[in-house]
Amino acid sequence: MTFASPDQSRLMDRAAPHLRKSPGRENQHFIFLLLDQFTHLAFSCAVEPLRLANHAGERELYSWETCSEDGANVQASNGVKVAVDRSLGTLTARETLVVVGGRTPKNSVSSTLMAQVRRLQAHGVKIISVCGATSVLAAAGVIKNQTCAVHWDISDAFSELHPSVEIVEGAFTLDRIPTAAGGAAAADLMLHLIGQDHGPDLAALVADQMVYTGIRGPQAPQTSSIQARFGLRNRHLAMAMQLMETHLDDPLCMKDVARQIGLSVRQLERLFQRHLNASPNRHYMVLRMTRARKLLSQTELSITDIALACGFTSPSHFSKKYREYFGQSAQQHRTVNAPFGPSSFDLVG
Repeated sequence: MTFASPDQSRLMDRAAPHLRKSPGRENQHFIFLLLDQFTHLAFSCAVEPLRLANHAGERELYSWETCSEDGANVQASNGVKVAVDRSLGTLTARETLVVVGGRTPKNSVSSTLMAQVRRLQAHGVKIISVCGATSVLAAAGVIKNQTCAVHWDISDAFSELHPSVEIVEGAFTLDRIPTAAGGAAAADLMLHLIGQDHGPDLAALVADQMVYTGIRGPQAPQTSSIQARFGLRNRHLAMAMQLMETHLDDPLCMKDVARQIGLSVRQLERLFQRHLNASPNRHYMVLRMTRARKLLSQTELSITDIALACGFTSPSHFSKKYREYFGQSAQQHRTVNAPFGPSSFDLVG
């Protein structure tokens, strides 16, 4: 027997009238298309709120099936093999296709599958993209000219490969094709949709069942603030670091950074030395080199294009700096760590 707390009982009482008044929104059916090496965490966070909504609403508000292109088992990035219910097949406009990706090798997503997804889209089937599926769908032309939430670790590569798609820093988006960045963000998106369908009280009750302390909105950041990440309390230093992170392809000189945060260059240098034990220029270069390493590993962009994306006008200067920082050339790194390609990334979420 399940016992509800007084607060949960009040939520159930408040949610019940709304549920009784919304019969047209019952029994919404979701088809979860699991791509090879999908992220199990993101899938669980997307499907569990639906199950718990049925439990909390005391009737079947949602139903779902899993599928793959041909109905064969699919392996998640954690090694778990999932026996899906069916092949993708046809869907009706009353159903919602949720595409779940993750560490998806480029050659594992067939052109036939993506053509099928495009046909479903053309016939009015609602599509939701979760985790690494957003990269796959953008590469296939399913997602274009809209905003997307992508995992913070691949945002640099995604923006270089898909310039027609606007990346937002939030956990999820609600554009033409809703997108969730990955991990727990999938739960935030589904809780939001449950709230739209059946009211915020039911969504809050589902969050409580998940022991989820707060439902994030679309604008909620994916990562902690710079201050939290580095344990900083100095406002000027955090502002300087934020400026650097947002100007990697067109680096600012230290005079401009100092001016924009209201300090002298000397004061800025002392701040970085005191709190990070590094000069501002050194920290800035580390950021640019880190971005270069990601682009080398996650994309097939040329060395010249990567150099430009990281603020180097000279590929030879970029190569020299890369070797200084990592002890190998950019080409050597790529040879050893071949990129998965434009539609595949190794996500942690």
